[in-house]
Amino acid sequence: MMLQLAVITFGIFGLGTFGIFGNLNIIFATLRSKELKSKCGILIGILGFCDLTCIVFEWQNAARLLLGVQSWRLSCFIFMTPYMFMINFQSTMILAVALDRFFAIMFPIKCRVIQTRTYILAMITPGALYGVGIVIAGYVYMIDEPIEVCNPPLGFPPNVSIAWNRITISINFAVLFVYLCAILGLKYKVKFGDGNGNGKSYYRHQQAIMKNLSVMIIFFILSWFVCHAAVLIVTLFNFGGEAMLHIAQSTAVIPAMLCYSQNFYIYFWRSDMYRSIFKKQLLRLVKCGKHSSQVYTTEGVTSKFHSPSFYSSRGTESRT
Repeated sequence: MMLQLAVITFGIFGLGTFGIFGNLNIIFATLRSKELKSKCGILIGILGFCDLTCIVFEWQNAARLLLGVQSWRLSCFIFMTPYMFMINFQSTMILAVALDRFFAIMFPIKCRVIQTRTYILAMITPGALYGVGIVIAGYVYMIDEPIEVCNPPLGFPPNVSIAWNRITISINFAVLFVYLCAILGLKYKVKFGDGNGNGKSYYRHQQAIMKNLSVMIIFFILSWFVCHAAVLIVTLFNFGGEAMLHIAQSTAVIPAMLCYSQNFYIYFWRSDMYRSIFKKQLLRLVKCGKHSSQVYTTEGVTSKFHSPSFYSSRGTESRT
């Protein structure tokens, strides 16, 4: 049990450190860069904010484990309500990004003419309603009892947790299905699209984006999908009873943290546009740090030369 808690705590803090740094970079880049004000860029920025929020709340889970705090489901759920909403909203945002790529490939003209604000609202509203609904269900069916760790799988009442897990798995399959349709649709458009040069150029650009997103699909399967699939398998086949289910629900946080933390590094690795923006952003941060250090040093020297003790000592030296 102690080894399990140590692995969970190390995973949360270790992966979370990289995740907070990466998601802050995504958020700031989306806010500052004109290139990322596209529909897809804004959705990715919103996803980065969701991931950041999830990491911060998982850190409190790790802090509870380190301090040996006994968690009770009701108090955990009340404190974690924003996280309970956000984790469900986040899972639908992954689907929203997949749908955005599908729409951009299959219906490019309609995607261009629709207003960005209207488009974004249409993409995020279903996820927001789902998040609110699952949180309300958690309160309605609440069973207050001691739990090993304060995280969503154990924070939800047992019946709601099982339903939540299966809904999330369904969303995950939908994400994979939409990406597969987008990839097949893109191949068709590139091969059999019209002879218009602009059209071909557009689909080649989408092809480059899809190559990057294909890598994200692999990491999505290895992290978020595995996280919920493990709990589902234990639940369906009843491996080891309640004890094994609680272990699966507790340790599922590790692949979940990987999902929350990975996007910045995938974009930096795979996307020329994001890499360029991130490099400029990081360079600006380094320059600001050096400038602050120089200002601090200059102010220290200036204050020394303007201090009364300095002039007093200089006067004594001259008389000597």
